[in-house]
Order: sequence, then structure tokens, then C-alpha cells
Amino acid sequence: MGRSVVAEEIVQTYVESMFGVHQWLFGLIIGQNSSQKDFAIQLIKTPSQDEDADSKEKAKNKARLDSIDEQWIAEHARQVSRMLPGGISIIGVFALAPPDMMNKSQAKLRQIIFEVRKTMKKQEILAKEDQSTFRPAEWKYQPFINRWAVLQSRVSLDIRIPIIKVKASKSGLQRQIQNGLQPWCKIVSDSLTTIGGKLRKPSEQLDTTQSHKRKGTSSSSAGSQTFHVQLLSTFDLKSNGIVQKECTSQITLRGTVHGMAYVNNKATVSEATQFLKEDLINSLQSRCELLLEDLEQSEEGVHDVNILPRRVCVTLPKVSVNISDYMFQDEVVQDSLDRFSELLGLPITENQIQTDLECLPEEADLEMPKETIPVKADLKQREDEEDRGKSKSQYLNVAVSAAGAMLAVVMSYLLLVQDT
Repeated sequence: MGRSVVAEEIVQTYVESMFGVHQWLFGLIIGQNSSQKDFAIQLIKTPSQDEDADSKEKAKNKARLDSIDEQWIAEHARQVSRMLPGGISIIGVFALAPPDMMNKSQAKLRQIIFEVRKTMKKQEILAKEDQSTFRPAEWKYQPFINRWAVLQSRVSLDIRIPIIKVKASKSGLQRQIQNGLQPWCKIVSDSLTTIGGKLRKPSEQLDTTQSHKRKGTSSSSAGSQTFHVQLLSTFDLKSNGIVQKECTSQITLRGTVHGMAYVNNKATVSEATQFLKEDLINSLQSRCELLLEDLEQSEEGVHDVNILPRRVCVTLPKVSVNISDYMFQDEVVQDSLDRFSELLGLPITENQIQTDLECLPEEADLEMPKETIPVKADLKQREDEEDRGKSKSQYLNVAVSAAGAMLAVVMSYLLLVQDT
């Protein structure tokens, strides 16, 4: 028996509006997997791939669903995934086409799904058991998103990442930054959480008001409830396998990240806080990836201090879920509008974008650390000596000590369908 998928009514409206408009259509399904059922909140059409207008062969292939480039779909999924908040992920792909075309394209569709999953799997920083499978799904439409809970949190960070070899390949730098972020990600993942200032049992339902609603009360009239979460962690360096290595430079990540997650009304405290932790980790990874891409395209190269992009949000129409973009200091709101339009096809305006989640740093915040990093550094000793207070500013900046160091790509992971 296949999985049960509950889709928001806006999904049905979108599907119906596409009939007869396109010869075929392909895109991503975003929503949430749970132990009982899956939830689909939006269908995101994949942008058309640029092709030479004078190529008759390409024009002919464009009319066939099985001619679509799976790597193009996977790249779209990679970029969309970093815009999604905690609890919301790419849970699958969709295709609209005539029955005969759809039947002939089954092998291609499976190929696309495997390529998307492989691309997302490469971006994992904390390993998780992959139990994804492909199964038929039973769809039904009903409103539910307005009953979901929202979790929010702010976490300060001061991460020091030693760079062993500055003149490394891009993939080599990626691995170094990924390894450097692992201890912080592990701390976040293992941390205790308070919700509204209280420790709660992991197994209990997050939104206890759901069980107290009177029979006959319209579920659609219930609004989303917001929970404020604080993470509590201890830094245990004794258990880490610290070794002494030659260090040519150091990258410092300082600032405060804003985290948010959405969970269905049956989610437990454990499930909800896990989604929030994943959002904090994925948000930092996404900023690092974007900064690397920006530095590679910049003619100025790497500065001593490079400001990571700040998180801005827009609410998905009719489903009340915030989707993120990351704006660099020299960008304007129109740049975010363009990305929302290109990647998500969202018809939004400037005044719909929330830009005050995080603010830009002051000049005094951008001063380089005064300490120097020895060529041979005992990492454990340095970490013990660097127990300082966390930054109070709601921004992120990257300080790079030693010439030539670069920030590398790190990204989040996605599972299409997870068995439970």
C-alpha cells in the first residue's frame, strides 16, 4: 500500500489551472514527511532550460517529457532546498503530461528522482541513515497548514575553523570547512531545548491546545501558534579526538542566526525541535555556500572580513509558510524578488519581503581579531583559550586570517520520501 499524502487545496487549484496550458510540466513537491502521512503544501515548477532557438532537434526534444535534463532538475532542487525553513523539504517531484507521454517517461522520471536524491545526499554534513524509497502515493486535498505550529529561535555563534592548506582545490576547501563545522552542528543537534522557557518531555505533543478543542469547532478557524525555543548546550572537549596539525590560516564565523521551523499539529516536541535544529544548521551552510560562489565570481578576491548574506523571508501565498532568501550587503530587495520569481515562480512585491530578521553589522563589529594563529597549532589548547562571550549583534561575518583563505561550500540535505 502506498503512502498517504494530504495536499493543501492550493495544490489542487494549481494543478487544475495547468491543464491545457502546457504540453507537459515538471517540478518539485515541497512539504513535510511524518510518521503517519505526508503533507504537500506547494508545487514548484522547474524553470525551462535555455536552448538554442535555431536547433530544430532541440526544439523537437523539448516537446517530449523524457528529454528533460535530470541534472537541470537536480540543480533546481539544490537551490530551492536552501530557501526552505525547518520542517519543509522537497518530498518528491511531479509531472503533468498526456497519459501516453507519461507512460513512455517512467524510466526517465525514476532517473530524475535518483539524480535529485544523489545531489542532495552530497550536501549532508551530519550523516543520517538513508531509508528513502519510491512508492505510489494516495493523494487527497484538504486545508491543514493554518493549524500548523511555528518554532523560532536565535543562536549566537563563534566558530573557529583551521585551514590546513590554503591553496587547495575547491572540493578540498569544501571538505575542510565541512569538517570544521561538524563540531558546532553536532552541538546544536545534541542540545537541550526549552520551549517558552520550560523543559518539556520529548514524546509529548508540541501543541497541547489541539487536544482541548471542543468537538464541532472548525479546524480551519484555528490559527498557527508560535513557540519560542532556546538551545542549551555544554561544550565537552574531552571526548573529542583532538590532534595537532599544521595550520596555515583560520576562518572565524561570528554572529547570530535566526532559525524557524513549521510542524504539523500532531508533531511531538522531539520532532519539532529537531526540525528547528536542522534549520539552524542548514541556514549557516547555505550562507557559506553562497559566499563561496560570490567570492569565486568577484574580481576583488577574498577580503580579511567578508559579510555573510542575511536571511530575508516572504510568506507563500495562501499557505502562511515563510520561504527564505539570503541577501548580501551590496544587494537590494529587487535581487531577492528576482530569485523568488526565477526559482519559485512567486508573484510577490517588495513590501511582502521581511528584511528585519537580521541586521547588518556596524563598523566596530568588522574589526579583525587581534590574535595571530601559529603555524603549528594545538587545536584543543586554542579552543580552551578562546572561551569568550558570544556576539550580541544579529548578523554574521566571516573573518579570514592569513592571506588567500577562502570560504567553502557546505549545504543541507534532503530525503525525497522517508520510510518510518
